[in-house]
Amino acid sequence: MSISLDNPYKICDYRPAFGEIFRDWFRGYDYWGYSDLDLVYGNIFPLIEPYMKRKTDVIGVREQYLAGHFALFRNTPEISSLYKLYPYYLRVFSDTHLHYGFDEKSSLVGKKLKHPDESPFTHHFSESLGKAIRRIKYHLATSSARDYRDMDVISKNMAQKGEISLFRKDMVRSDLWYRKQHIPDWEIIWDNGKLFDKKTGEELLHFHLIRSKHDPKFRPEPWHNNNCFLINRTGIHIQES
Repeated sequence: MSISLDNPYKICDYRPAFGEIFRDWFRGYDYWGYSDLDLVYGNIFPLIEPYMKRKTDVIGVREQYLAGHFALFRNTPEISSLYKLYPYYLRVFSDTHLHYGFDEKSSLVGKKLKHPDESPFTHHFSESLGKAIRRIKYHLATSSARDYRDMDVISKNMAQKGEISLFRKDMVRSDLWYRKQHIPDWEIIWDNGKLFDKKTGEELLHFHLIRSKHDPKFRPEPWHNNNCFLINRTGIHIQES
């Protein structure tokens, strides 16, 4: 398949295939995965090592769904090809002008975009009756594919069937999460490689700058290889460790 991208964000839809695309690079590693760029990492390994030792097939950092900002997959041919369970994955890959959210829970990030198996009733009613009937038949024939339309439902349904092992736990925070929890005075501390919620003391795998990176009032202080800094809604502030 030959692909030319106009928008780099589309790369997110190809992330579930990274295990096969970069097979040679991953040779010899137990896991591969994907993550976002707007993250501040803590000490990752101690938080996920217990599940890697159990050879858990898919590891996620949000309890309710598989999040695209950090996900790990066991480096086996079976797990690396999970994305192919969605019958229309090639359509997802070839629609380079659309973002489907295929790497995570598509209903959260891709709901504004049309999926290949979208209901025919959402389209304009002025189309011909014959065309509408063909569209309805197509929808009925492909509705079962909804159980595999993104990596969240693929991993969840395969785990429920006992085909793979899946672990998901809340191990991260974001500025958007605090906003939804109505916590305006949140503070995150990065101290010599470890990341914490300052108020609760909870250790975090990463902090996600979803909204802050777009806020002109959010400013980082000059960086001089400091060992400790604080993140809050106003910026990144150097601290004494």
